[in-house]
Amino acid sequence: AAEAATEKAQAQAAEEAAAKETAQKENEALKSELDGVAAENEAIVKNLMKTPACVFFEIGQATLSVKELEHFDRIVKTMVSQGKNMKFTVSGYSDKNTGSVRRNKQLAKQRANYIVKLLTGKYNLSKDQFVVKSEGNTNVFTTIELNRAVIIEAAE
Repeated sequence: AAEAATEKAQAQAAEEAAAKETAQKENEALKSELDGVAAENEAIVKNLMKTPACVFFEIGQATLSVKELEHFDRIVKTMVSQGKNMKFTVSGYSDKNTGSVRRNKQLAKQRANYIVKLLTGKYNLSKDQFVVKSEGNTNVFTTIELNRAVIIEAAE
């Protein structure tokens, strides 16, 4: 009877050891899979942050409408959560089909500076994260109204 009990205990111990080994292998496989997903997520975020974001202005205006401020807020939340240490280029534009060359260059600069002021003031981002460009009197889009914009993109 003692022998049978010993054999039963040994069989149970072997079964438990095999189950523990299987669980450890599954755990290692899941950790590896999780690391792969984390790396994929990081790559997706980096690509997302490299996608230029645009905000659009009304003709002759250097401040955003209520609608565009809401749009901008969503853009910035992504920037703040995913791009804390990134540098960005903020390029101001105006359409060359309206206004004088001088006024358009001034307006494009005002728009870019306004966006940086919002980013640093309202959202507490560092001024050092931004390179400001003024591309006044330039049409980057074929639809004229879309050229009244600021484009924010990750700096290289």
